[in-house]
Amino acid sequence: MMWRLVAVFAVIANGALAMAESVEFHGSGTTNPSKYFWKVLEMLEEQSRTPLLGSYRAVGSGTGQFEFVGETNPAGAYEPYSHFGAGDIPMGQSYFDGLDAAGKEMIHVPFILGAISFFHSVPSETLGTGGQLNLDPCTLAKIFQREITTWDHADIIALNPGLSVPQGQEIHVVRRVYGSSSTSLSSQYLDGACPGGWTIGVGKGNADSTDPSTPTAAPFWPSGTVPAQGSDGVSTYISSTPYSIGYLDAGHGHKDNLAEIELENADGVFLSSKEADIGAAALQLTLPAYDASWADVSLLNLPGATTWPITTFSYMYIRRDLSAFNQTAAAVKAFAQFILSDAGQSLVTDFAFDPLPASVQASATAALETLDIGTATPYTFETASSTQKGVGMGEYVISGKRRDYGEYERGVLMGQIEDLTAMVAELQAEVSSLASPSGSGAEDYETAEDYEAPTEDYEAPGAEDYETADLEDYEDGGSDAPKPMDVAAAALVFALLGLLLGIISLSLVCVTRRSMASGSGAHAKMVETTQV
Repeated sequence: MMWRLVAVFAVIANGALAMAESVEFHGSGTTNPSKYFWKVLEMLEEQSRTPLLGSYRAVGSGTGQFEFVGETNPAGAYEPYSHFGAGDIPMGQSYFDGLDAAGKEMIHVPFILGAISFFHSVPSETLGTGGQLNLDPCTLAKIFQREITTWDHADIIALNPGLSVPQGQEIHVVRRVYGSSSTSLSSQYLDGACPGGWTIGVGKGNADSTDPSTPTAAPFWPSGTVPAQGSDGVSTYISSTPYSIGYLDAGHGHKDNLAEIELENADGVFLSSKEADIGAAALQLTLPAYDASWADVSLLNLPGATTWPITTFSYMYIRRDLSAFNQTAAAVKAFAQFILSDAGQSLVTDFAFDPLPASVQASATAALETLDIGTATPYTFETASSTQKGVGMGEYVISGKRRDYGEYERGVLMGQIEDLTAMVAELQAEVSSLASPSGSGAEDYETAEDYEAPTEDYEAPGAEDYETADLEDYEDGGSDAPKPMDVAAAALVFALLGLLLGIISLSLVCVTRRSMASGSGAHAKMVETTQV
């Protein structure tokens, strides 16, 4: 027995397949692309031969910048709490200058294009022809400053003549509570697009956790607005509170099936972010060097008939010198490299973002080569479509050939859910058609008096005397008239499909949990905590 143990240890000590320690890296920041980050982190963990453990805390851009800069960190001034940060706004000038003065250079890495938009829960039946709600920046400014408090205000009706809301219907305004890039961008936009009309200040916002309703930093929201934490909090409030309005990243709002405001852009065109060309704004700018300040970079309210007025890059904030992080330095760089790769960019549309223009993608990728990872071994990549014999089994190779079965199974289930969702939508449309008056031949008669059911076959005594009614005898559309059983059967199938969809969704959750449990168990065996 002893000789076997000695042999095993010899192989582990000298062989190419020696077990490597887990490499951790952790970030925090904007909530908007958090689901995209989580997806990429999961993929890297699955595809790396060396155990990787990455995490991302969705806490808002303000907190993300605070933790990345670490100005007042008890461990040392300008020592980061995180390995990387992220935000939908550039690093603030004062933060950037503080890092620079402390000899802690950083780079901005734009990685996606997103849109901030305004969403509402005004019932669709009140919106009139077209089913849309138009608002310009000055009217929005008045709404969010509580100068306009009802949906039937003259300024709103002037932009929406067909709007038929109840008289005096209150507008419920929801906004972010803690430091948020969505707040910063929205307030910048309203301030710039409505000169003199925005008076409560521009900024990320903030509040004391003991009194979240009272702002401690601009914008200084008036009473009557509802504070919410994160994009999820805003979305939940809008979806659960009729006649409400709030701002959040457009992709999140669309994923949650919220109704979007048709916003007036710089060319005076009312449009939604779905109709807009999100990338148009990015191509109008000359971007600074990646290690310079980006505080003045703005994609807000730029010209163009299809340009979206509140467009932004989402950025990763990365220290130029990562050498103190040891192998974690290489993991942070690999994470950014994958996000900027064609494979990483191809995923962003799944989360309702837009990929970078090719020129920005190329220059941002080049900027990653300026990072100092010290003695860490760089990660390389093997794509799913290109096998690297031998090399692909290297210790620090992230391979698209590796997959986790849980991820595979979720992909299969998601495909089934998409197919079922399409079937349900078709069936729902058919049921609506069968149940509608136009589908029942009602156009053939104006009133009940015009309808004459054949009575000659019917005799009052006993059911045995009744003859089967022939639909051909009816004057309301003949054999094409819907049978009540058709509607009932369709409704039954609709219900069964809904049930099946629920079962598959539950299975998806179970698979996800099983995968997470399996992954965390594997990592738990070899995690070495990295102090930052």
